[in-house]
Amino acid sequence: MLQTKIPRKRKLTAKLLRGFLQHTGATVPIDQLCKPVEYSDDRANQKAQQG
Repeated sequence: MLQTKIPRKRKLTAKLLRGFLQHTGATVPIDQLCKPVEYSDDRANQKAQQG
């Protein structure tokens, strides 16, 4: 049975992604990076900015 070829997705290498997420400020401690994110305030802030 003949089938059409599935288009291949282009994979990005680590070399291409280097520098994509750069932070030029002070070092951020791992503890701060791993803290849980509190989303409940986000909606309240969005409504305050809109209204």
